[in-house]
Parts: sequence; structure tokens; C-alpha cells
Amino acid sequence: MTFIATKVHGLKKIGCFLVAAFLLQNCFDTGFSEPNDEIDGDYIFKYPSGIIEVLTIKNQPRTYNQTFYSNEKDFVNKNAALYENKSTWVATGLELEFDNWLSICYLGRFTDSILTKPEIVDMHNVHWYKKLKQIDVSFEEGYVLKKASR
Repeated sequence: MTFIATKVHGLKKIGCFLVAAFLLQNCFDTGFSEPNDEIDGDYIFKYPSGIIEVLTIKNQPRTYNQTFYSNEKDFVNKNAALYENKSTWVATGLELEFDNWLSICYLGRFTDSILTKPEIVDMHNVHWYKKLKQIDVSFEEGYVLKKASR
């Protein structure tokens, strides 16, 4: 009986260790990914106002296009864009930085406050989540572009 109790106690210790290791790994895993060719594609965000933003990004060369449509109908029908912008981006570790980003919202991140005139800004502290297929401009404000399926 003592032998069985010792075995069970040993298995519990191993199980607790494995659970703790799993939790520690996931607590420190940001989920951010270093950019590679898998980042290529179209990412879409719908503003609370109904404006649709399409971000087309390429890893090689590191370029991007932004296209804004007045509403979902114009986006689906590929009607004339409200705004268009093209520029380059760089990666610094896990952070993406977009040069000459066209911002249509307050401070570049508050999507519920649309500017009367768009501004060109340098957008820093942006992250790509490979697993989730999204680009996080401002998670806190809900500014997350989701990759479109092809």
C-alpha cells in the first residue's frame, strides 16, 4: 500500500510540475511573431463609423498599402476608395514600425474618433500575431486588423 501511495504522490508531483511549466511558458509568451513571408496578405479592419481599412503588407520588399472605403458595400463592390496610401515598414525585433502611416483616427489609435482630415504619422509599437493571423495596432482600443482569407 505504501508503494502505491508513493507512486501516486510522485505522479502528482510530476503532473503539478508540468502544469506549472505550461502556465509559466504561456504567461511569458506574448504571441507576437517575427515577420516572415507568412505576414504577406490583406488585413481588414472595420471602424465603428463603418469605414473599412484594408492593409496589404509584403515582407519582401517591406512595403504596405492602405486603402480606405466609405462602407462595407463600397469595399465589397471595389468602388472608388476614400483614401489610399503606400509606404514602407521595418521590424525591430517583434515590433513593426510603419513609415508614413495614413491615420484617420485620433492619435492614430482611437478608432471611435474619426479625424476630419487624415494625417500622415509614423506608427510604432505594432505587432503581428502569426497564430491569430492579425496585426495589432492598438489592442486596447480594438484597432486590430484581421487577415482576409484568400
